[in-house]
Amino acid sequence: MAEGRKLTTAQVDSIGQGRVRTGADAKERGLVDELGGLEDAIRAAATLANISDYRKVELPEQEDFLKKFA
Repeated sequence: MAEGRKLTTAQVDSIGQGRVRTGADAKERGLVDELGGLEDAIRAAATLANISDYRKVELPEQEDFLKKFA
C-alpha cells in the first residue's frame, strides 16, 4: 500500500495502526483517492484498463459445503 500511495512504510504504519477507518477519514489521510460504491469502483477500474464495453455479472451465492451434511 505504501508504494501505491507514495508513502513510506512508517507513514502507512502511523496512519493505519490496524484501525478500521471510515471512507471519509481514509480519504482525508490519503489512503484512498475517491469515495464511492461498487459501481463507482467498477467504472474506475474499466477506465484505468481502457475498457469501454464491459458488463457486471453477479453470480449466485454458493451454498456452504458443510451445510449439505447438517
